[in-house]
Amino acid sequence: MHTFAVSQYGERLLNRNSPYVYGNVTAFLVKKADGESSTKNCTLVGHSYSRQDRDTYIEVKDLEAGTYSMYVDVDWQPLTHQELPKNKLQYSLNCYGAGDVKFGKNTAAKVSQNETLDHIMTAYSNHHIDNETGDVKVDADTYKDQGITVYSETSVWKTGYRFKLLVPNDPASAQAFIYLHSHLDFKNGLIIQDQKPKTDTHIVGRCQVALLVREEPRGFYTKVYKGYGEGSQALTDYQHDAASTGKDTLKTYYAQHYERFELANYSIQNIVEDAHDDSKLPHDGESVEKEDRRQTVKSKRMSTKVRKVEEAKEEQEAVVEETPADKKKREAAEKKEAKDKAAAEKKAEKEKAAAEKAAKKS
Repeated sequence: MHTFAVSQYGERLLNRNSPYVYGNVTAFLVKKADGESSTKNCTLVGHSYSRQDRDTYIEVKDLEAGTYSMYVDVDWQPLTHQELPKNKLQYSLNCYGAGDVKFGKNTAAKVSQNETLDHIMTAYSNHHIDNETGDVKVDADTYKDQGITVYSETSVWKTGYRFKLLVPNDPASAQAFIYLHSHLDFKNGLIIQDQKPKTDTHIVGRCQVALLVREEPRGFYTKVYKGYGEGSQALTDYQHDAASTGKDTLKTYYAQHYERFELANYSIQNIVEDAHDDSKLPHDGESVEKEDRRQTVKSKRMSTKVRKVEEAKEEQEAVVEETPADKKKREAAEKKEAKDKAAAEKKAEKEKAAAEKAAKKS
């Protein structure tokens, strides 16, 4: 037995009245394939997801000799930043067990997070599908004609990500698959975005994603926070001659998608400009929900087969409209959210005042 642990700075090392909270942690342990320097074709060994706990554990009963990669995503909370100086905003990795384990250097800055997640989530999905655990959903019908199978999570609390992985049925196909997805009322979620993305195959914005799938699976990964919502969705997919794809192919198709759905009318920026604003990122706050609620949405999807960009056929203009029932539900949800937030703030103020009063007495 080997136990791998991700440990955060202990709250007991801070002032007794500190509002410091631990971050959420997603951790995967995968074994590298022979002859591969990256996580491509890796095999899942173990994974764990924890919410605001100091330690996150991955236990492995039989660990074979070999080279492994450990993926760790710590979702620091605002109160974590507030209470810890930058030099302490970190975590430690350790392992204890029967055999010797040597840790190498942190390679996060040298690899693509999206590409690494594509590799790891392929291994994760294959593991759960092969073992029939029910933790991964398989959709072989939606894009059957385009030669694509879609893997997604059964519960976001299993991995910490709401993910969609597009897997080519025939990696040697002469056709590349282009997938464009825009959320029209996206809130309290964070789609993972590389610092230096490969924009010829993968472009991510604040509320939208554009993917070009050829030989390897490609997906996108969303962190879900309290009050998460997707709203209506605009979806378009294309097929394109794989041999003629270039650095601007994905951007060209996205431009058609943006114009067709009139996304500017929904205050959605072009995906290249629609980057994350770190000062406005959502967070869990002091409480977290243990439920997995997926908001019911009405979506529009368009599909077409094309060989070259200039041969793309004009399609009938489509507009996504919010129904009166959807509007009523949204307004009720927003009203409840505002009421809950006000109640939470009022409670926090009372607790702060009580703590200050108790501190003065002591």
